Amino acid sequence: MRRLLLACMLIAGTIAIATIPPSLRALAQDAAPSSLVINTRPITFSVDPKGDRYGLLEWRGGLVLSSRDPRFGGLSSMIVSDDGSRLLAVSDDGWWLRLKVRFDRTGRLEGVEGAEMAAILDKNGKRFAKKSQHDAEALTALSEAGPDGPVAVGFENRVRIDRYDLGKKGLEARPEPMFAPLPERLRKGPGNKELEALAWFPAGPLKGRVLAISEDNQDDKGNIRAWIVGGAKPLAFSVTKFESFAITDVTILPGGDLVTVERDFSRLDRRLRMAIRRFPASGIKEGAVLDGQVLLVADWPRDSIDNMEAIASYLAPDGEERLLIMSDDNYNGFLQRTLLLQFALPAKAS
Repeated sequence: MRRLLLACMLIAGTIAIATIPPSLRALAQDAAPSSLVINTRPITFSVDPKGDRYGLLEWRGGLVLSSRDPRFGGLSSMIVSDDGSRLLAVSDDGWWLRLKVRFDRTGRLEGVEGAEMAAILDKNGKRFAKKSQHDAEALTALSEAGPDGPVAVGFENRVRIDRYDLGKKGLEARPEPMFAPLPERLRKGPGNKELEALAWFPAGPLKGRVLAISEDNQDDKGNIRAWIVGGAKPLAFSVTKFESFAITDVTILPGGDLVTVERDFSRLDRRLRMAIRRFPASGIKEGAVLDGQVLLVADWPRDSIDNMEAIASYLAPDGEERLLIMSDDNYNGFLQRTLLLQFALPAKAS
């Protein structure tokens, strides 16, 4: 246990610093798309499993992903196809990751294949030169084509949302600025706690608009600021802050509700946790405060979590609404892992 606690402290410190060694950047300057080998290993979710129910969610398998490719890691947001079989992610070091997800006969995660990575390009078709320019923290589809169509990428350091038409240009697409100018409070939030999550509404009253949530940009009452952008006028609202968690990504369920993945870490308290919350989209309006239903709280090292930063959802063939959740290893494979976890929302929670 002492070794585990020491590792937890080191992980927390790494998450807080989130630096990428210059030597690694030097190894990964080729911007062109290329394939890579990703190794997988199945994991259980808890050291003390009691069936498949964790909180209000049902466990549907998990994998540890690893690769010798120096570009791999730092994954901060993702989207998946309608059936969950095609995944697109971005890293906070400015890379696309595209791959196929395999499931076994019961629908549990089995493996990945066909992985490809490429640099997220600037308007000149080059890899961004500075970390502050390519700090991609958020990703959403902008059409029913999901990861095979136009997407929006949110950047945190120099806050902006750029459109990349992957449907026409693939991973060599160049950015088109969107929603400029962004709301001032979104652009000028606290350092390293700004734009963190994006989601596109495919249907309903907000159809075609984009949800943007900050990591921990709090309003006067301590709630986390959020916006709807893409219409004639931005709409500002908040979501309640849950304990000491910060929001790291959001997805819109096939049924229309919002689900967030959230992280809580403290080097001082040797704490690393993940929370999953669900919010009714029907409550979104100017000045509203949305209160979420807690679906799961997980605690490392008891549970198989890491720096959980990305979440996506899809509808399985059997009708289950499922969540895929991925971690950001901060390019620190010695202490951290890239995890891909899958849960289902039981019918009574859907």
